[in-house]
Amino acid sequence: MTTDKATATSRTTNAAAASATSWVRRPASSPPESAALGHERWQRLLATWAARHVFIHNDGIVDDKYLAKVPNSSARAGRRLVLTEGTCRLAIEGTKALCEALVDVLR
Repeated sequence: MTTDKATATSRTTNAAAASATSWVRRPASSPPESAALGHERWQRLLATWAARHVFIHNDGIVDDKYLAKVPNSSARAGRRLVLTEGTCRLAIEGTKALCEALVDVLR
């Protein structure tokens, strides 16, 4: 790879990484991605990421951190988090929409 191509690739990669993680530095309620996705879909994605945390770091047991991030959840601390097929399908759809929005930003 030539130096110019390597530099261009590096810039593109850095821009993609910055865009993909820009919401991390802002309050969860106001990332630019939420405007592209809509509030409801963004909230579902936040709940999806909170559920991922529960399964990866807490063996599927709901903790106070999950309840703080998903205040409208009917889950109870200390109980196993139950996911339905519908919830999983919405998570896939929301993640796909987020990826498409990020691609649009990078164009």
